[in-house]
Amino acid sequence: MLTERGRTEGEIGYIEYLRARQALFDADRDLGAARIAKSAAISNLNQAMGVLP
Repeated sequence: MLTERGRTEGEIGYIEYLRARQALFDADRDLGAARIAKSAAISNLNQAMGVLP
């Protein structure tokens, strides 16, 4: 990860590194939630249209 390299080379501080890691974690969590919401919406549409699994 680029922030790890910056941290090891002393280009960014530890707090900035932790903030970047937290932002990455938040983005991954939001992506997972969006994928679940997309699947739920598709499922609801299929059910409303009478599509069988």
